[in-house]
Amino acid sequence: MWGPDFYRRWRVERHLKSVVLDDELLVKEGMGDRLTHPELREALWERGMCVLSVALQSRKLIFHTQFD
Repeated sequence: MWGPDFYRRWRVERHLKSVVLDDELLVKEGMGDRLTHPELREALWERGMCVLSVALQSRKLIFHTQFD
């Protein structure tokens, strides 16, 4: 459906590496405190959290608990 196993594995590994690098940058920059609303939504979405109907403060709380 999504291609051969090696290709799917490569895509997942590539995505996870980008999330790890993004996490490192976010920690250096104050745990994402300066993210805009769309940036915060995208960061959570990239980590597998669907937060379309969640308030901004709740999104920030969800985001911060990821690093605890």
